[in-house]
Amino acid sequence: MPPPPVANVHATHVLDGAYGPPHPAGNAGARAGRSAKRAHAALMLEQTGQITTSELGEQEAFAVEESLAVVGAGAALPVGAPAWAVAMNDNINNQFANVHNQLANVQGKQTNAVAVEHADPIDPVTVAGNPPPAGFPLTYGQLLALTPAQSLVFLNYYGLAANPQATRNLRLRKFLGAR
Repeated sequence: MPPPPVANVHATHVLDGAYGPPHPAGNAGARAGRSAKRAHAALMLEQTGQITTSELGEQEAFAVEESLAVVGAGAALPVGAPAWAVAMNDNINNQFANVHNQLANVQGKQTNAVAVEHADPIDPVTVAGNPPPAGFPLTYGQLLALTPAQSLVFLNYYGLAANPQATRNLRLRKFLGAR
C-alpha cells in the first residue's frame, strides 16, 4: 500500500525522501522502518505548519499499519500447539484487534473534528470494536440536536460521566472529536 499523500508539494518531497524508493512487497521489516521515518518527518513538518494535524495522523496511522504487517496479525498456530502458546497467540491477536479498533477511532475522530455543517458526517467511536447503541447520530446536525436523555445513552456506552446534565451533549461531542 502506498503512503498517504499530503497537500503541500514541498512536504510531499520531504516525506517521499524519508520513505525512500519502493521495496519488494515481501520486505515488511524495511517497510515498517521506512514508514516510521516518514512519520517522524511528518511530525517535524506538522510542527512547522507545513502539513495539517489530520495529515500527520494519516502518516502515523500508516506507520502503525506497516508495523503490524511485520508480525502478521491473526496468525494461527499449528494443530496440537501447547496450551500456553495458544493462550499467548490469542492474547496477541486480541491486542492487534484492539490496535486496529483504536486506529479506526482515531480516523473517526479526525473526520468528526472537521465537521462544521449540519450535513457533515459523524463517524462513531467504538468500544472494543462493538458498535454504538442504536440511534447514533449520522451527521453533525443530528449530534447537535441530541437531547440530554439521548446523550446519556452514548455517555454510558463510552463510560463517561452522566452529570451534570446540562453539559452532556458537549462532553459527548468532545469525546467524539467534534466541536
